[in-house]
Amino acid sequence: MTICSAAMPSYTMAIKASRLLKAKGFSCEIKRIENITADGCGFKIAALGECSEIRRILDNDSIPYKNLGSG
Repeated sequence: MTICSAAMPSYTMAIKASRLLKAKGFSCEIKRIENITADGCGFKIAALGECSEIRRILDNDSIPYKNLGSG
């Protein structure tokens, strides 16, 4: 299984994304980003699962994210 991560625009959105993914059966954590970029607020989510499925879930609930990908 792949670890899929995405930079979040705010801590609140990271919490919402994490709760949603956990409710859908994914293992998900909120992690602090050490080198903050313009892409996020300093937090990212890391979920165990296929990025395409995670993207679909976040998009369906209109949860914003940046740079969703493996790693």
